[in-house]
Formats: sequence, C-alpha cells, structure tokens
Amino acid sequence: MYPPFTPIRTTATIAVTVAATSVALPSTGQRTLVVTSVAGGAVAFIRFGSAATGQDATTADMPILPGSVQVFSIGDLDTFVSAITGAATATLYFTSGQGQ
Repeated sequence: MYPPFTPIRTTATIAVTVAATSVALPSTGQRTLVVTSVAGGAVAFIRFGSAATGQDATTADMPILPGSVQVFSIGDLDTFVSAITGAATATLYFTSGQGQ
C-alpha cells in the first residue's frame, strides 16, 4: 500500500488560456506531482519539460479535465510545465510532494 500524498513547500499556479504558458515546478527534490484543476473551467492540456520555452503544450498533450485531481510521477529533468486550452480558460495548481 502506498502512503498518502504529503505536500511539500509551495504550489505553482497557471492561469491557462489558448496561448501556451509555462511555469517552474516547485523545487523540492520530490518526483510526485498533484495537478488540481478548478471546476467550471475549460479542459487544459499539459506537457512537462526541462525549459520554460521551446516545449510548449498543445491540445494533443495530456488532458486535465475541469474539477479533476491527477497524480503524476515526473522525471528528474522535468522542472517546468506548460499548459494550454483549446478554448476559454482554466486554472491549474501543481503541488509537489511524496506518496500517492
């Protein structure tokens, strides 16, 4: 059985629009990331990467549904996340920690 998720440090936020936006992920040394989407927004799409530019998300990337919470294991080089919507806006929160 996996231990419950324990958040560590701060949470990064992206106000997502139809133009790809990137933010640095919280630097904690932990590779578990919880992504929370505010209910009522649009479907957002995310892509993890190692740079703030040149790795922009597209609508072909991982969808994050409105009102959902998703847990990801990310790679050691994944220090940024990019997000985009196909229409309208969304708000995403990225919290790093340990556990599931």
